[in-house]
Amino acid sequence: MAPTIASGVLLAVCGGFATVVVFGLVERAFSAPALARIGLPVSTAPFCLLASAIFLLIPTQSAGAGPTSDGGVIEGFGLGVLNGFAEVVLADGPLTGALILAGVALGAPAAAGFGLLGAVIATAAADVVVGIEPASTGLMTYSGVLTAMTLGAVVPVASSLKSRVGWATAGVLVSVALTAAT
Repeated sequence: MAPTIASGVLLAVCGGFATVVVFGLVERAFSAPALARIGLPVSTAPFCLLASAIFLLIPTQSAGAGPTSDGGVIEGFGLGVLNGFAEVVLADGPLTGALILAGVALGAPAAAGFGLLGAVIATAAADVVVGIEPASTGLMTYSGVLTAMTLGAVVPVASSLKSRVGWATAGVLVSVALTAAT
C-alpha cells in the first residue's frame, strides 16, 4: 500500500503520543542510580528510539526525488542552513527547516541559537569541502545543528558562553569532517 497524507498524519500523531510514553520510560530509566550520575539528556532518546523502531518495522519505500538544493551562493547558503534543521527529522525543504527552527526557538531559545550557529558554520564548512549545491541539501549539516545544540545548550550549561561557543564550533567542524569522510 502506498503512503498517503492521511497515513502520514496518522503515523505522526501516533508517533507523537508514543514519544510521550517513551519519554516517561526513558526519563525513569535515566534517573536510576546507575545512570543518574552520568546525567544523560533525556530529550532526544524518544525520537532516536521511535525513529529506529519505525525504520526497522516499516518496509522501505522509494525515496522519490532527492533533497532540494540550490547552486546560488546566497540562495544555496540559506537553503543549506534551513535544510540542516529539516534533515534533523529526515525531512527536506526550507519551510520545514524554518518551522523546526521556530519550534525549537519557542521551546528552547538557547538550543535554537546554538543550532542556528551550527547550521551556519556547517553550511560554510560543507561549502568549502563539497561546494554550495551539495551543501545546500542539509545532508552534511544536520549533524552540525545537533552537535552545536548539544555542546552549546544541553550538556555544559554551567560553562561560560565563550567556552560553549568554542566547543560547539569545534564539534560542528568535526561533524562536517566526519560526514565528508564517510
